[in-house]
Amino acid sequence: MRTLKFLILSILLLTAASCRPRPSQSDGNYNFHDRLGRQIELQGKPRRIISFAPNITEMIYALRAEDRLVGVTSWCSYPPEAKSKTVVGDYASPNWERILALRPDLVLLVGTRDSPILSRLEAHRIPAAAFCSETPQDIMAEISLLGVLLDREPEADSLTRSLAAQLDSLRPARDLAPAPRPAVFAEISDRPLLTGNDRSFLGQLIALAGGKNIAADMPETYAAFNPELVIARKPDIILIFHPGTDAREVARRPGWAHIPAVKNGRIYYGFDLELMMRPGPRFVQAARMLQQIFYEKK
Repeated sequence: MRTLKFLILSILLLTAASCRPRPSQSDGNYNFHDRLGRQIELQGKPRRIISFAPNITEMIYALRAEDRLVGVTSWCSYPPEAKSKTVVGDYASPNWERILALRPDLVLLVGTRDSPILSRLEAHRIPAAAFCSETPQDIMAEISLLGVLLDREPEADSLTRSLAAQLDSLRPARDLAPAPRPAVFAEISDRPLLTGNDRSFLGQLIALAGGKNIAADMPETYAAFNPELVIARKPDIILIFHPGTDAREVARRPGWAHIPAVKNGRIYYGFDLELMMRPGPRFVQAARMLQQIFYEKK
């Protein structure tokens, strides 16, 4: 058993290292490819960073590199110290005057190639790197990249090893209950009804916790889900990951009263969304919380 655990831990660390977009160095310049395949060229390691994503802000603080962080979004609320940084708006409404005044040498964000903010940063010739954290391997690879860029490689190695060990400590579903894995529906919006597939961070958490995502086969990572399909797929557990909805509201939805989760009172809401919805250094904590819910003794 100890040998098996060591093998799992080694595979996780090697996988994170192998998908790490490690910068190459030449004459003091650093080159690497971000998660969109864009080549990023930096003149020296970045000293003035703006983070446009709360999970990236958490990674920077976890690496004790917050001295490099000059700007954050209005959504960057963890750790609490992040609130003391200059706020540059958010992804939907960036404050360009403030961004330019901060003179960043690197902006970190989550986005796609057609993101307006990305094209405008390129127009201002501000280096910008796009992250895309969904899986545990994504998260650990991006922590490792930040470790290189921010002169925090020992901290990054220590953190990724700790995360891999924490993942290994999650008890497999087969050890928690003799019954099949519970079927789970995770709702991130009710109008429209939105959820994530098995490739989404949400789907990854459900799998890590020992659940079976009823929306695993959706073509898109996050998309609208037909309420009739929720009824047909009979989830044992319903998770509400947005404010304004509770068990009574869910039970009133047409046809939902006969869903096992509703009949058995297994609708959960009121989560710390900063913990549950951010693919950052606390993801194992989120998975462990879900595992306790999935396998609680009734």
